[in-house]
Amino acid sequence: MSQVTIENIAAVKINRKRLLMIAALSILLTGMGLPLVVLFIQYNDLSDRAQQLANTQAVLVGRYANWNPDGWQFKPEHIEVSLKGIRPEDTRTVIEKDGAPVMVIGEPVPGMTLERQQAFSVYGNTAGQVRVIHGLGTLPLIALLSLILGSTLCGTLYWLLRKFVIGPLNQAERMRRLSEERLAESNKHFSEVIESIPDAIFLKDAESRWLVTNEPAKQLFQLHDIPWQGKTEMELAELHPEFRAAHEACLIDDQKAWDSGKLTIFAETVVDEDGTPHDFEVRKVPIYDDQHQRRGLVIIGRDISERKQAEAKINELAFFDQLTGLPNRTLLLDRLKQIMTASSRSGNHGALLLIDLDKFKTLNDTLGHDMGNLLLQQVASRLTDCVRAGDTVARLGGDEFVVMLTNLSGNATDAASQTEVVGEKILTTLRQTYQLRSIPYHSTPSIGVSLFSGEEMAIDDLMKQADLAMYKSKEAGRNALRFFDLDMERVVIKRAALEHDLHEAIEKKQFLLHYQAQLAGGRLTGAEALVRWQHPQRGMVSPAEFIQLAEETGLILPLGHWVLETACTQLAIWADRPEMTHLTVAVNVSAQQFHQSDFVDQVLEVLRKTGANPQRLKLELTESLLVANVNEIIEKMFALKSKGVCFSLDDFGTGYSSLSYLKRLPLDQLKIDQSFVRDVLIDPNDAAIARTVIALAQNLGLGVIAEGVETEAQRDFLASAGCHAYQGYFFSRPLPPDGFEIFASQA
Repeated sequence: MSQVTIENIAAVKINRKRLLMIAALSILLTGMGLPLVVLFIQYNDLSDRAQQLANTQAVLVGRYANWNPDGWQFKPEHIEVSLKGIRPEDTRTVIEKDGAPVMVIGEPVPGMTLERQQAFSVYGNTAGQVRVIHGLGTLPLIALLSLILGSTLCGTLYWLLRKFVIGPLNQAERMRRLSEERLAESNKHFSEVIESIPDAIFLKDAESRWLVTNEPAKQLFQLHDIPWQGKTEMELAELHPEFRAAHEACLIDDQKAWDSGKLTIFAETVVDEDGTPHDFEVRKVPIYDDQHQRRGLVIIGRDISERKQAEAKINELAFFDQLTGLPNRTLLLDRLKQIMTASSRSGNHGALLLIDLDKFKTLNDTLGHDMGNLLLQQVASRLTDCVRAGDTVARLGGDEFVVMLTNLSGNATDAASQTEVVGEKILTTLRQTYQLRSIPYHSTPSIGVSLFSGEEMAIDDLMKQADLAMYKSKEAGRNALRFFDLDMERVVIKRAALEHDLHEAIEKKQFLLHYQAQLAGGRLTGAEALVRWQHPQRGMVSPAEFIQLAEETGLILPLGHWVLETACTQLAIWADRPEMTHLTVAVNVSAQQFHQSDFVDQVLEVLRKTGANPQRLKLELTESLLVANVNEIIEKMFALKSKGVCFSLDDFGTGYSSLSYLKRLPLDQLKIDQSFVRDVLIDPNDAAIARTVIALAQNLGLGVIAEGVETEAQRDFLASAGCHAYQGYFFSRPLPPDGFEIFASQA
């Protein structure tokens, strides 16, 4: 905008000079031109008359001259008389021969004169010339008067010009110079102001072309060596491709500023030539004219990289441990408050695990604090690897760490189990050898756990509980995990002990199979193999106590394989006894087993190894198997079915059965769950479900068997409904192999 003003003023200056030149020429032409024209006309007229007189007199002289061998001669008196009538009084005639006067007629002419001459001839020969001297008369006076008149007219016109033209122009010139000086001063001041500002300043026109920038802006975008003025963002991006992303972002924000019509603040990032990103807080102000048309855009960009780094450092100092980089107590308590609030809405549990390193003081005292710091850093790293992204690992100070688990189960017992899994993982991880420079070092943790749900408990009390639980683990000999809640702790300890014993039971083969008779039409048709655990201290352990744990820990795979192999071995043995050769043996198969990619091969290998008849093997599947990968399950069932293996759907009606899947499965039998059979005589719903399952099996062409039949009345009801195959205490309890053989011989 300032450049346009300077150009306008320069144009005014040029026009003024032209106007003054035109005015001066006009005055000269007007004041002096007319008198000079008149004088010139009169002079030419006088000159023409003098020349005409010289011509006439030359003719007359030639007439009165005679030629003889000595030259020409004439009679002067005749010539004088001849010329007298045609020669004006203010003239003088000189007749010359060979350049010398031979005759002069008339008196000398006073004043200013002009001369004209004409040669004359005698008988065709040039004899001389006539020179006429003519007086100017009043012509000099007229010239003087013309000069006086012209000067007067010029002076008058000049006075008028000065008063009405030059004066205003001079005033305009003075105003122009003043404006130019003020503008130059203003521009200088403006330049000094924007150059003194450390922020990057940009002025753009209505089309977002760059007009003015200051030095910080030029340095930022490396503008010193490129013609940047009048360029758009995309044109600058072509000149400096490394700044393309920044220019494109600027262009988008420019449009947003125009759309807002007011001061708008943006966050933009510019990567300099060294590849260092700079964060800018950019303020953009659109400028409009009186008709609200766009005039330009004022942009001020402030580099806030150092401020953001300072803020990040302040935040780090305030909320993070400087040694490990973990959240400190302040940030932990803040997150704990948020998690407790979220827990009150979701109903999920959370857990605090307070971790103290055993004998850490000894390490500091013997190897020094530097080694202690190295251990703390490695512990922090290992703890972070043990938890999920949404959990928190913090350092309270010294050798105390806290792990906060979130989104645990809404059931307290399940939440405790989930916490125990993480706690065991931490114990295992922190027990691994540390490398403190060149020194291998072993350390163990003591962990105290406190569960919470909602905001029922104060944060300080929750921390105290975890602290007390941690000291319990210290009292228990360190390298241990303890829960604050006594009842819950007993559950966790019992579960951990059971898991430990279960591992040992599989290794030491402490399991055995019992067989419960299955009858149809009053005749023994087979048995279901039921696993039992012969615990060395606790005696016989019911499957209800360990099957779920085996599934949760993955131990169901080796256990299930043992059950299948043992049952097939027994089936092969009974096949050699005539009274038992027709019996089938039903074996329960868990979903984890069935989903193994090589399950079919495992079953066929067991059949081959034991020699059992596949047509006498019945695999009982639970409905939970049908939750996922149904097509894979069907494919495996058909593969085994083709070898003669039978299938029964166990606990039918309690899980996820879908009739669309049910008709696709190569089943042989549906099994009515004992939960329906138990109350079939007193609960109309259970009775209706039992009848429905029987009718469904008949319609699908499947066999049906009811488990859990304990009374004659239950059997009679089922028989009346069309079910004639049974299993339950009314007929026989689960028996060891020898006991079952006796039962079979008496059946």
